[in-house]
Amino acid sequence: MAATILSALLAVCLGFARGCSTAGMPHAADPAAGVQAPGAPAVAAPLQPPSPAYVSLAESRYGGTAKYLFNESRTHVLCLSQARSASPVGPGQATSPLRFFVYDLQADEVILEDSVENARVQWESETSLKVVITPGMVPGIEPREYGYRFDVASRTRAEL
Repeated sequence: MAATILSALLAVCLGFARGCSTAGMPHAADPAAGVQAPGAPAVAAPLQPPSPAYVSLAESRYGGTAKYLFNESRTHVLCLSQARSASPVGPGQATSPLRFFVYDLQADEVILEDSVENARVQWESETSLKVVITPGMVPGIEPREYGYRFDVASRTRAEL
């Protein structure tokens, strides 16, 4: 009796492995193939959601190398890209600029776009973005931060 059950189970497994059904047993078709076996439950093929507008925009502008940083409430996204230099950077040699834009997800538009050499950008608070530019060595000048803050709520820019 056990041998009969085992051989029947083996026949079913082999039938599924070959992509066919055993006598009277329906099998589910591959949903990607667009074919449904009779009696099998309907299975919807997974759809890829469209890319958000900011992703499409960043990919077209930066060639798919963008990073996305959201503010805390996810109402705005900072899309940034900085290409890596193939050769080592030494004194007096420029690095690739930091390119970025801020996208307002509620208004569905870019509210700030910039490209800055030797800089870093980050969310400072829920509504404030801080862009810090690192200047070269300037003798006799007291070290301080250069750059600006951008307020996404008022869309204003203030120097550091």
